[in-house]
Amino acid sequence: MDKVGSLALLGAGGFGAIIGWFVYYVNRYRKSEIQLGDIVTLIGAIGGAAVISLFDPKTELFGAYGIGLFIGFFGYFLLLNALVARSPNFNVDFFLDGRRKKLADDEYLPGANEPGGNQHPMALPGTADRQTVVVIPPNAIQLSGLRTPELEGVADMLAPNVTNICKQVWAANKSDCNAFVRAVASQCGVTLTGDANNIILQIQKGGWEKLDGGVAASNAAAAGKLVIGGVSSKDLGDGHGHVVIVVPVPPNGKLAYDKYPYAYWGSLNEAIRDNGGKGVTLNYSFDSVARDKVIYAAYKL
Repeated sequence: MDKVGSLALLGAGGFGAIIGWFVYYVNRYRKSEIQLGDIVTLIGAIGGAAVISLFDPKTELFGAYGIGLFIGFFGYFLLLNALVARSPNFNVDFFLDGRRKKLADDEYLPGANEPGGNQHPMALPGTADRQTVVVIPPNAIQLSGLRTPELEGVADMLAPNVTNICKQVWAANKSDCNAFVRAVASQCGVTLTGDANNIILQIQKGGWEKLDGGVAASNAAAAGKLVIGGVSSKDLGDGHGHVVIVVPVPPNGKLAYDKYPYAYWGSLNEAIRDNGGKGVTLNYSFDSVARDKVIYAAYKL
């Protein structure tokens, strides 16, 4: 194993401690149910290509990083234990089911009755169904000394998950394809305006990558890009156009007819919306003629 200096080891350990602390924080404040796929995501986040490029497994740096992860993760838990033990309002049952004492008459919890307030896994009644998506723009990440592929790896690791965002904003925007696409794009840090026709015009301009067909669209979505598909009102022969968000193929899934990708969409048409708008293949969103007229474009997050 290659030897490295003590300063480098301390730096790797400190970096690992920050990641470990944040991993515990994210899991403590999560809203969605725990799934087996979370393990894959977690391993990718704390030991993926971006980390390997920073800390070569053949050096002691990776060992220091692993120790830092351990310290950061369990350090958060131990500190939380200490705070709970010291507080007169909590006991060990807090870790089991979120039990706590009621607020006194002269106390209040800021944000408990406000949108986005009290984002806690053991939330007060009435707040458990709220969800917040945190987006870190990749261009905000500046790590000195990294080669371009390494920087892109870190950015990809922190990029928003489009499928999860679709799930979170669908219910509030399911009756309007335009509002749904705008809401998803906004959560990804991308601004789109207007109706479906306007959105289709915008995704054909600079900053967007034109995609040739559903297979390319599905591949772009799998690469973590924001992918939009749409057909204008003229091509639909209707008064309104229609737009969708393309998402990666789910486990054990496959493209319909080997060319129609999976997507989420909103619609005034209840049959089109409720029978397919939540992550099925795009051919359920357009008729047999219009589905081959879909314009696809991708935006790198």
